Amino acid sequence: MKISARLGLCGGLLAAAVILGGGGSPAPASELLLQLIALVVLGIALWLPKPAVAPRADWPVLIGSLALILLFVAQLVPLPPSWWQSLPGRAIEAQSLALVGGAESWMPLSVSPQRTLASLLSLIPPLTLLFLAWRLTPRERIPLLAVIGALGVLTSILGVIQLAGGDASWGRFYSYTHIGYLTGFQANRNATADILLIAILALTLFAVELRDRRGATQVRLLVGVLVLLLALSVILTGSRAGIALLGGLTAIGAAAAVPMLSARIWARRIALLALPLVGLAGFALYGNSALDHSFGRFSDAEEGRTEIWKDARFAMVQHWPIGTGIGTFVPVFIAAERLEAVDPTVPNRAHNDYLEFALEAALPGVAFLALATAALFVRCGTIWRRRRDRTARVQAIMAVGILTIVGLHSLVDYPMRSMSVACLTALAIGLLTHLRTASQQSEPSEPRR
Repeated sequence: MKISARLGLCGGLLAAAVILGGGGSPAPASELLLQLIALVVLGIALWLPKPAVAPRADWPVLIGSLALILLFVAQLVPLPPSWWQSLPGRAIEAQSLALVGGAESWMPLSVSPQRTLASLLSLIPPLTLLFLAWRLTPRERIPLLAVIGALGVLTSILGVIQLAGGDASWGRFYSYTHIGYLTGFQANRNATADILLIAILALTLFAVELRDRRGATQVRLLVGVLVLLLALSVILTGSRAGIALLGGLTAIGAAAAVPMLSARIWARRIALLALPLVGLAGFALYGNSALDHSFGRFSDAEEGRTEIWKDARFAMVQHWPIGTGIGTFVPVFIAAERLEAVDPTVPNRAHNDYLEFALEAALPGVAFLALATAALFVRCGTIWRRRRDRTARVQAIMAVGILTIVGLHSLVDYPMRSMSVACLTALAIGLLTHLRTASQQSEPSEPRR
């Protein structure tokens, strides 16, 4: 397939997002660089001539994107003193300002406007990637699966370098967290596990979409080997949720992909090749200290996380139904933390993205999330009913897979706070947009194979 300028921009920004967007708030320089790259890419994309077949306007996605931006902006608009002082949970702030003569100050809904503004700016790369994916035709999006898979393999290779080099490895970009585990381009091993899981799904579906093209057999065999490498890398991250999701992804991916293969004989051949490889890998890795280190985390007690949830729920109730402002978890949580739960560490997240979002965005945010989830379910159902459109179904599986991985992991961690994972999530939504262009609607459906 000829690589268009639009596809090159989308793939390039996706690669930049995975490589630069994994540091989180402790690494603002790399995130700022990614935001600047996204703005440059967006400018180039807008400057390029319109495609021959212009994509249809996807109003649900457009309205949802604007609603999300407005949610942030609404929290930054200064309010009169009588308005913001009457908001839930703002009494202490009002009293403190009164002591220094600032009782008549105009203040926004957010208790920390700087943090909310930074969170708003972090939307630039994901929304740009969503826009670029929307501008691609369904066929042009298929190579993005290979890009995601390649980035996953690159993450695994970097992780091997990290583990081989020890704590002082030059391949470890973020030396302040998760030493001794495979982290790749991310500071958080859990985000690394999500990226590897998404890469496994992407490679599998890319092999499915090859159909019976020349060289497809060799590519599928290679994909089988790479999937085993990525699966082992997920284990080496030490992410308990990632390891748990790996088993489910394997079962679901096999059930979804194998029936779509035009020649099941190649599925059997891949299975016959994979079985001895798995056996050989198991024999070679038996007693491996890195694997023991990862699986040993399942026996660790995790009382601190449940204590964080208790205090986060208390803070959420105190500020309901308006919220504290997106990005304000740390200062709000510190003020609400119980004395008996205080320790030398400072929790940077609630370790539950839904709880943290409910604290920061409250009722408006919860309503937005519920409506967006319902709209995505409807869109996926509509695409799935197109039984003869294999390209559309492959993209729908990819999108649902990404959203499921991130959605389930968000119950016990904060994957969406990684700009890399946020960009992959935005790409998933982009894969569900305008899967039939205006001219394609009149074309006959692809015949059954």
